[in-house]
Amino acid sequence: ITFTVKALDSSTPTAGQATRTLRLVVNPAPSAVVWVGNGANSAANAFPLTGNGNVFPAATLGGSLTALNGIGGLAFDATGRLYVAGANSNAIEEFASGASGNVAPIRVLQGAATGLASPHGIAIDPSGQLYVTNYAANDVTVYAAGASGNAAPTQTITGSMAGPWGIVLDGAGHLWVSDLGSN
Repeated sequence: ITFTVKALDSSTPTAGQATRTLRLVVNPAPSAVVWVGNGANSAANAFPLTGNGNVFPAATLGGSLTALNGIGGLAFDATGRLYVAGANSNAIEEFASGASGNVAPIRVLQGAATGLASPHGIAIDPSGQLYVTNYAANDVTVYAAGASGNAAPTQTITGSMAGPWGIVLDGAGHLWVSDLGSN
């Protein structure tokens, strides 16, 4: 689910310059909920798709065991495992399908060799490869399915990006990257 928010503040003179596209992630299993990352308190909240108005989260993922630190983005694989980009920790954390509460990730991708630099967007292709936007490095890094620890990317995509933020892989296999720096 993608929607556009228009805001006006002192740093942006027109609403058009302040437009940001936000992406909400729907979990394919075990239940249909929409997950929203809350970077300010390093937690992810799940809300029922049928919710309306001031709805209490159906589930929350957060706490010291999760090691979440500045959530940049969320993605689910086909089995319902949740991947979280830690913008402040330069990590990608994978949580078991249905994970909730203060639980440890089942896998973490983190370390100097990963090239992760303020990761924000995550996309997962059908084979399980991870595509990650790195805001601070102005690139997209690609990781083999199941990569963990200090694994190096299998591919690094660079170009005229200025603060790559969101990322989507469409049904035709095209990679789409939103670029925060050039709006």
